[in-house]
Amino acid sequence: MKDKLTESGIKGRLGFPCTVEVLDCTPSTNKEAADRMADGCAEFHTVIARSQTGGEGRLGRSFFSPADTGIYMSTVLYPDTEDLGLITGMAAVAVCRAIESISLSPRIKWVNDILIGNKKVCGILARSRTKNNKVGVILGIGINVYPPGGGFPEDITASAGYLAEKEETGLKDIICASVLNALYNVLEKEPRQDTLCAYRERCDTVGRSIRVIPAGNTENSRNGKALYIDESYRLVVEYDDGECTPLFSGEVSVRNNDDLHS
Repeated sequence: MKDKLTESGIKGRLGFPCTVEVLDCTPSTNKEAADRMADGCAEFHTVIARSQTGGEGRLGRSFFSPADTGIYMSTVLYPDTEDLGLITGMAAVAVCRAIESISLSPRIKWVNDILIGNKKVCGILARSRTKNNKVGVILGIGINVYPPGGGFPEDITASAGYLAEKEETGLKDIICASVLNALYNVLEKEPRQDTLCAYRERCDTVGRSIRVIPAGNTENSRNGKALYIDESYRLVVEYDDGECTPLFSGEVSVRNNDDLHS
């Protein structure tokens, strides 16, 4: 194996103090990070696994996490209260910048999917938790770096993608460190408006005909057009019946000639 995640390879590329753990396999890095938060860990404590047996996705779905072909990482954050609803969008910008650093051109499908072409290469999941009246966030990021040996599962084979065809020595360490450095920058240094502008520039959903599926309930789905991203990273939608409203959560599919892709 040419490209194996290592703590030393990640830490040596970080531009700020950060505790990093690399595990061979775990049920879920989100659960591991939640345990660290319960123990009182510092902000940006990050758990990374080479594989997961129970990776968590949005809407209760699982996240495909095969051994050694991807990056599965969860970071503990203690954001200001006013930033809680912005974390997912800000993280999407950070991941895009990390991927751009290896000469690729990612786009964002609102709210938290990172695409190369029309293929999803990364998913982001932010969940808030409270411990001793202190609000924290577990930020989970899963990136498909290489194609899995046996291929993707049938239900995602048409929509899933990856960053590199062949293994490159140290690439996963480079990407992990780049994600953490970019995340630190957007949360601690960059003006919030600059990050929002960066998200808007990369969002591939705006201007498209879409189907909105609230909480994965296809029976209540509605068709409309994505107009713009507001100041809170909500997607403002004009529905076919003329109603115009911002979305803070839910699932969106882009409609291409009445065929949907997720």
